[in-house]
Amino acid sequence: MNLIAKIYCTRKFVQLQGKATLNARYQVKEACDVASAMQPVHIGSFLLKNFLYTIVLASCYKVDSFYDCERLWFALPYEYLELIYTVGFTLTSASLPIYFMIKHPRLRQKAGIIRQKIW
Repeated sequence: MNLIAKIYCTRKFVQLQGKATLNARYQVKEACDVASAMQPVHIGSFLLKNFLYTIVLASCYKVDSFYDCERLWFALPYEYLELIYTVGFTLTSASLPIYFMIKHPRLRQKAGIIRQKIW
């Protein structure tokens, strides 16, 4: 969906050259910038979460009636799996907005201004 949004916004921005107000072109340009900044964020999230799924599924793909994991490739205690799953997804969810702010040009500029005021 993000790729389709980026292509659509880019085409719309080219179509609006000289035909629309500056405000309309700015809004389309901002939507295109957001879509461009979100692409690596989506890809990074997808890869990291699938890596975590692989670890969990490789060590516990089935649970018996006593809630003991039956391993697929290697064995990890259930407590470690739960820790990997919870901490991994929490870190992924916390790092995605930061990564988005780094990739988006205007958010990066505003963060730099705020950082200068604080430091």
